[in-house]
Amino acid sequence: MGDRIKVKIFGDSEKLKRLTPQRKPIIHEMKFNIIFENENILVIDKPAGISMHPGTGIQIVTIIEGLMGYGKQNGFKPFLVHRLDKHTSGVLITAKNPEWARKITKIFKDHNLEKKYIALVNGRSDFMNYKIFTKNDDGFIEKSIVTTIKNFKESSLVEIKLLTGKKHQIRRQLAGLNFPIIGDNHYGNESINKSYKKSVGLKRYFLHCSYISFKDPVSDEKLIFESPLPEDLEKILNKLDEN
Repeated sequence: MGDRIKVKIFGDSEKLKRLTPQRKPIIHEMKFNIIFENENILVIDKPAGISMHPGTGIQIVTIIEGLMGYGKQNGFKPFLVHRLDKHTSGVLITAKNPEWARKITKIFKDHNLEKKYIALVNGRSDFMNYKIFTKNDDGFIEKSIVTTIKNFKESSLVEIKLLTGKKHQIRRQLAGLNFPIIGDNHYGNESINKSYKKSVGLKRYFLHCSYISFKDPVSDEKLIFESPLPEDLEKILNKLDEN
């Protein structure tokens, strides 16, 4: 009784995930910080640490399950039109009907929007509208523009304007410039991340979607959605200022 058993599985982890059945979404109640809402869209300030969808090994409530609960209470079915990684916080847009899901999905697909992120990277930088072009495994050219906001002793706060939107694009591109996002063990430096966890209490990678803007596909009005840095990331910056 009370014994703990650790099992190590060898093989292609991504293939194993695809072969492992994923649980179906379950409607849950979840409190959201709502940035904007009308009859067609719902924009929330996604908290860090919550996955978008149920997946292999994900048993806690996910964003889509919380949105399903909110939609049930308010008479609509939510449709995700883009996604943020589990540990990324910030602006997340949801359509409230199939018609607007198609409209906004097309806006994202055609890149007819402006999307900005804030990140803390390892190393002091001097980026000023620095353009990053990288080719992914499918031959697609991923594009971003990076500008340094502030330098600390051994790190930099940067703004990334995302011109395309592929999975993990920002994390991969910054790591490719030798300025990995602090806290990102997959693309970054695990020992450096451990030091930031110990010295300033960073518990996730420092990446936040701060701004999304596009034209309303019907009225042509410019819609702007913004999210300030959450408290946990602001605390990190304050501690870096003290060092």
